[in-house]
Amino acid sequence: MAHTSLKVGAVEIIPLTDAAGAWWPLSDDFPSVSAEAWEPYRQRYPDAFGGDKWSTRLTAHLIRTPRRTILVDTGLGPDPSEEVGGARGSLLQQLADLGVQPSDIDLVFLTHLHFDHVGWNMTDGRPTFSRARYAVHQADWDAFQAADEKYGLAFVKHSVTPLLGAGVLDRLTQETELAEGLTAIPTPGHTPGHMSVVVQSAGEQALIIADVIHHPAQVTEREWGGLDMDPEQGIKTRKRMLDWAEQAGMTIVAGHLPGTGIGRIVRAAGQPYWQPL
Repeated sequence: MAHTSLKVGAVEIIPLTDAAGAWWPLSDDFPSVSAEAWEPYRQRYPDAFGGDKWSTRLTAHLIRTPRRTILVDTGLGPDPSEEVGGARGSLLQQLADLGVQPSDIDLVFLTHLHFDHVGWNMTDGRPTFSRARYAVHQADWDAFQAADEKYGLAFVKHSVTPLLGAGVLDRLTQETELAEGLTAIPTPGHTPGHMSVVVQSAGEQALIIADVIHHPAQVTEREWGGLDMDPEQGIKTRKRMLDWAEQAGMTIVAGHLPGTGIGRIVRAAGQPYWQPL
């Protein structure tokens, strides 16, 4: 399988789609948005729609720097998930296609702890990426431990909590340098400890924005939400990050958008739009 690669100076970013499909109704995930309001975006972004559902990818990102190999998020995982129609992930096979073994990963950075971002963390009760440190924001750890205690979340018990017992988990509390040219920055709203990654190398830069946006229409309609744990904070973060990316001319890497999820913000008739690359 051929994989798209984005070069940012000396850093390479490779999106790996663990699973893809149209599973979730627009009316459920964006309840304040009318069917009519979606129509212009159906014309502009047909690949982002599957009938009355939105078409999405569940993505991890492999990052190669001159010294380290980093995995941002671990996708859906190997087991069939009812949340996505019984789909299974294919991340390890995709890594193998690139000549990357789990033991080659130096760091697994988790942008947040939703089920579709942590699925390959563990295999048979052990960390899948056996040499790696895992990192996540403390606020997400706290929130999902509390949610598991209250609701009993199987994916937390299986894929998140064991990382601490295995002694491989680092919990971040602020902006943190992950490697030379890679900085994790807090982007809360979708979850309390959601983080994005800024990549800077040789005068070039990109933003791995994770779940700050879920649909290309949100580049224009930044107050459209429904998927954020804190909707008000989610809007503030979305506006701040997209404004910054546009002003800085950054390439954006988005895990849930169609295609490769790599693009830029462009203007048409004064309005910002997503432009796939």
